[in-house]
Amino acid sequence: MVSYFWSTSAEVSAHKDWENILQASYETLETLSVEQQIGIEHGDGAVDDAEGFFRSDQDGLGSERLMDMLGRVLTERKFPALKRVYLKGVVVGSKVRGEPIGDVPGGRFMRFLENKGIACEARLGGGYWFDGEDGTGPPVEWDASDDDWEEELLASVDGYL
Repeated sequence: MVSYFWSTSAEVSAHKDWENILQASYETLETLSVEQQIGIEHGDGAVDDAEGFFRSDQDGLGSERLMDMLGRVLTERKFPALKRVYLKGVVVGSKVRGEPIGDVPGGRFMRFLENKGIACEARLGGGYWFDGEDGTGPPVEWDASDDDWEEELLASVDGYL
């Protein structure tokens, strides 16, 4: 599998903006919904659909910086109203097991939330296909009516202590 590269400066800037938004809402934020759409390069040996890609991406490194930023923000400041987090497009675990895998960034983040008493669900999500030669490509088509919503749930943790 090819290593994926993206604009680090754009990513850092976006994370800083989201960090500021989260910090500004720390007292009243009850539900946090995070959706990430990772770029998937055609012709790199990956499977031909987003579902297969997310299920085969067992290292979850495309979400590492995002999960690190969220974990840092939730550690540096208390979020007294936060009760649940929804993740989409973040590799966290196996649909068969239904629980997060602790050795991937998304799975570690879910366990972190569980330990803080915050419930979390992770759903499959989608990505953007692109051509590695010129960087172009259409967004992945996602039609929820074709899928069983129960099967879309990858993992969940009950955050109630």
